[in-house]
Amino acid sequence: MSIAIDTTSTVFDHLGDAVLVVDEPAGIESYVSELYERLAERFREIEQADDLALTPEELFVSAEELRELIATRQRVELRTLGRAAAETDLDLALDAETPQVQLGRARGTRQPVFLFPAVETASEVEWQSQSSGVTSRLRGVSAVSASVAWASGGNGAVLRTVDGGRSWQALPVPGAEALDFRDVDAMSDQVAYALSIGAGASSRIYKTLDGGAHWDLQFANTDPKVFLDAMSFWDADHGIAFSDSVDGRFVILTTGNGGRSWERVPADRLPPALPGEGAFAASGTNVALFGNDQAWIGTTASRVLRSSDGGRSWTATPTPLATGQATGIFSIAFRDASHGVIVGGDYRKESEAIDNAAVTTDGGATWSLVRGRGLSGFRSVVAWLPRAAGAVIAVGPGGADWSSDEGRTWMPLAAEGFDTVSVARGGRVAWAAGQGGRISKLTLR
Repeated sequence: MSIAIDTTSTVFDHLGDAVLVVDEPAGIESYVSELYERLAERFREIEQADDLALTPEELFVSAEELRELIATRQRVELRTLGRAAAETDLDLALDAETPQVQLGRARGTRQPVFLFPAVETASEVEWQSQSSGVTSRLRGVSAVSASVAWASGGNGAVLRTVDGGRSWQALPVPGAEALDFRDVDAMSDQVAYALSIGAGASSRIYKTLDGGAHWDLQFANTDPKVFLDAMSFWDADHGIAFSDSVDGRFVILTTGNGGRSWERVPADRLPPALPGEGAFAASGTNVALFGNDQAWIGTTASRVLRSSDGGRSWTATPTPLATGQATGIFSIAFRDASHGVIVGGDYRKESEAIDNAAVTTDGGATWSLVRGRGLSGFRSVVAWLPRAAGAVIAVGPGGADWSSDEGRTWMPLAAEGFDTVSVARGGRVAWAAGQGGRISKLTLR
């Protein structure tokens, strides 16, 4: 018996995210080498057609590693690294006695394809406490890889690790010792943006190109009513920052040149803001981006602002999450252009979970409230775990929850409370940060 891949299909024609699911893997080990060879062969065809300077060894785990991974699990899912998730299933031609295998991919990206095993349950999450060297509350974290992560918080704290968290280095921003950096977005071990909150001049955006040795003040707010909440980036050059509304108008800033300039979206391209509508600057995750131009923002009024043109124009959609003075959407995350999750609650009542999670399958046009097995408390951050099929983690100061069905149902996760979480590209490692300078590394086994 052998595995036959339909090489006439455009499996990797965009080098987007592909998903390989192996159910009942007993007996599949002997086919791994051939499967790997066929995938590599298919990629080489695409490489030649598109003149790409990449090799199969750069794109796939080895056949030996793949065989070992499959042999240690009852069910294995191999998912690619990238910003898109598989939407279209493309069947491989298999012999009748061969376990079922499906291959899917999504259009639109041209990122390298990495295959790796999925995490099946929350029991496969390992938390490792680390020493940040600071006592400030850390509400910003950005995981770049299994080795590199940045964190930020009060008293001007900006930190970085390049050794997987064994040590954290303080990277002070000159003149910003009193600022509260509620968000940090890192592109690499050298390039990162840091956003501070507060009314007027306290709202700023800095950038470093040399690992924190020097910082450039890119946005210095002069409007006393502007209060920045969070930012996010599609890539190193294109990003969005969001402020609480001013005089009934949203304040959304965009950059297309790496932060050298930030432009405010004109009012006629924005829906009117509700009285006092803004965002909770609790975890730096009010803004979610996908692809090259999809964007969503969760607000204090439990509405979601949506843009499909890179932030140039926006619409507003109500959601069923509870809203109030201390209640609303605290975090929003999308795994692709369609599937998203929002979480929140009342931050003054951390143990309560009343109408504080919802999901969408249509890009945020409509939202369904999570009922029944919901979150176990207020949650300030939600994040997708690309190593696990449909897995999402939600964390707050009082604890954490895990979902394995795209946020529709939840179970408590044994963990300390944190304010924010960031999952590294590749999905194997994440970092959580919170009160008193606490940092933990999450490893998905």
